[in-house]
Parts: sequence; C-alpha cells; structure tokens
Amino acid sequence: MRKAQPNESETKKRMLEVAAALLAEHGFDLVSVRDITHAAKVNVAAVNYHFGSRDGLMARVMEEAVRHFNEERLARLEGLEKRFVGKSAPLEEVLEAWLKPLVSAVQRSGWKDAQLAPLIGRVLTLPADKMPAKISLTHEGIDERVRRLLGKTLSPLSVGEISWRMHGLLGALAHTLVSPTVSGLLDPASVEVVMGRFVKFAAAAMREGADSMPLAKNSPQAIFDF
Repeated sequence: MRKAQPNESETKKRMLEVAAALLAEHGFDLVSVRDITHAAKVNVAAVNYHFGSRDGLMARVMEEAVRHFNEERLARLEGLEKRFVGKSAPLEEVLEAWLKPLVSAVQRSGWKDAQLAPLIGRVLTLPADKMPAKISLTHEGIDERVRRLLGKTLSPLSVGEISWRMHGLLGALAHTLVSPTVSGLLDPASVEVVMGRFVKFAAAAMREGADSMPLAKNSPQAIFDF
C-alpha cells in the first residue's frame, strides 16, 4: 500500500484552487496542464497522480464549483413541488429556486468570491457532452423540474416557448457571471444584489406574452412600463 505523503492533501487542494482561478479567468479550452502545474509549483506528473488525467482534474473543478449551487437548487425546487401540488407556484419563487442559490454557493465555498461566480458561469456554458455525466444529468433534472413548475405558472405559454426562454436566461446568466468586474460580482454582498436584479429581469422576460397571468406584487412589470 502506498504511504501517503505529509503534504499530499495540501498539494491536491492547491492544484484545485489554482486550476479554478485559471479556468474562471480563461475558460476550459485555453488552460493547459502546464499552466496549472506551473502556477501551483508542482510537476506535471502530479496531475495524473492526484486526478488521473487533465480531464479528471477538470471534472473535479467543475464538480466543486457547482456542488453547493446544485444542492440548494434541488432542495428549493423539491420544496416548491411539495408546497404547490396541483397548483401553480409564484413565478418569482420558481426563478429564485432556480437561480438565486448562486448567492449561498459563493458564501459556502472556500474559493474566492470573484473566482467562483465566473467559474460557475463557464460551467453553465459548456455543452452536455463536455461536462461530467453526473453534472449533466443533474442539470437536466433541475431544468426539467423548473420547466414543469413554469408550465403551470405560465400556462398561456407553450413548453417549447418556456424552454427557449430558459435557455436564453441561462445564457444571460452565464455572461453576467463570466464578467465579474463588469457585472459587479466581487463579494458575497454584491452577488446577492446582482442576483436579486437578475431574478427580476428573468421574471419580466418570462411574463412577456403571458397576459392572462396576474402580476405578483412588486413584480418588474408592476414597476416598469415595458
């Protein structure tokens, strides 16, 4: 049995943190193994030793980036499904369950705030076949839950239209997250402010054309004349 080295866990943790920082800034296609090992001050063999391969390292970074985010999204969506059995849930509550867990994900993560938000944004932009299968399946399950809830809440809209709007909103969210200095995602407090604004924006986008649905109190369209 291989004897563990005293600093093995510290080395692995440092490699993950360095990889996360580089990937958040440059994206998954532009960061090489040598970029990571050079910045982490370890040799190239350490990647295979700790993660099996570059793909193994990328997968681990992705999993750590979205773990808290997806755990809370699933918990909130399951709670809404139980509370609103057979009836429609308020639009803002559905969107908050889908999008706003980013705030607590940033707060709970050990990584820097301005690093995690863009990293999650980059993961969200990846096609399913570029993600670890576990994450891809989780995202499909989350989106399907959101689609079902929105289907009841936005009944004047077709499933296809709701799916199209969800896709557009995820793209807008990813763009917001990947540009933290532009969008102001620099610390947990600003993440909460930006995500609160984004949920209002998402609600306005989803409500457009669903004329028969009553507006929630303080909804965007109750405040602004679109």
